[in-house]
Amino acid sequence: TLPPDVRIRAVQPRVEKGLFRVVISAQARRVEDLESFIESLERTGAFSSVSPLEETSGENGVIDAVLEGTYRVPATGGAR
Repeated sequence: TLPPDVRIRAVQPRVEKGLFRVVISAQARRVEDLESFIESLERTGAFSSVSPLEETSGENGVIDAVLEGTYRVPATGGAR
């Protein structure tokens, strides 16, 4: 799921209006790498509505990004 040129720096989960939201701070070499990471997260089926909140160019051409998305908590099997 994590492309080779993307590095996760922090993950901040929170519950908001009954949804499990996740903020991910990441670094990438190119915008395309961030886009690939977002697509990979959503393809797993565990995340939806992942989008960048902030993107800035850091040192050495590295892009610092803050992404936010909804984590879909897996359904449990229920009582037996």
